[in-house]
Amino acid sequence: MLKLLRRSLAAIVFIAFLCAFQDVGGMALVRLSGWQIIPALLALNGVALLVLFGVTVLFGRVYCSVFCPLGVLQDVIMGVASLCGRRRVAVYAPPMNKTRWAVFAVCLICVLAGLTALPALIFPYSAFGRIASQLFVPVATLAGNLTATLLDALDLPILMKQEIFVKGAMALCVAAASLILLCVATVLKGRWFCNALCPAGTLLSVLSLRPVFRLKIDESKCVKCGLCEKQCKTGCIDATSGKLDNARCVRCMNCISTCAKGAVKWRV
Repeated sequence: MLKLLRRSLAAIVFIAFLCAFQDVGGMALVRLSGWQIIPALLALNGVALLVLFGVTVLFGRVYCSVFCPLGVLQDVIMGVASLCGRRRVAVYAPPMNKTRWAVFAVCLICVLAGLTALPALIFPYSAFGRIASQLFVPVATLAGNLTATLLDALDLPILMKQEIFVKGAMALCVAAASLILLCVATVLKGRWFCNALCPAGTLLSVLSLRPVFRLKIDESKCVKCGLCEKQCKTGCIDATSGKLDNARCVRCMNCISTCAKGAVKWRV
């Protein structure tokens, strides 16, 4: 039930962002972006940060699987890969603390120095926006124009053709490279980006060390079957020791839905 709820909310958020990017520059996009961690931090949006950080302190990194469009895109990539027969072999992986904090420090220094172009390459919302505006939107517009042409041929002029907008060859190449690298990393390592490179994920991991409501494995019910570890997107579950790293868990709820013994539960 929780997994279905999470997926439903994530789908609504993802579709909302895609629709907003279809109308680049519209107020819908401005309002949605204001509820993303990095844009909210840069704009010092106190209300958004209070809500997002508050949810994280209470429930952990729900943001990463529900409200972050790049996080949801990674889930979509994993789903497509699974349908194509490429199932990722998930195993526990130790936290990459040195790597993620080094990346976070570099991003912070760049932002303070006014050099935002470099960290924007890995800021989650910036990366998604680049992919959506330069790849998804042009493809959707092309599909709409082809549909309009077909309808015109059938004497059903109910759709209007739109101009396909791409900033330039360089922007297109950067967006394509971003999507390709994200696909490769996601198919091979799951949500590796979220816990190794993403500055927002690093910041939220601190607030998720001991959330009020956290996931724990009930050792009295756990039979060490390893199913939860195999379904974990972030490699944060060590089935052998019965430990779950809440700081890295993105609350996908796979572990809860896959455990036949009900050993993975919310605890206070």
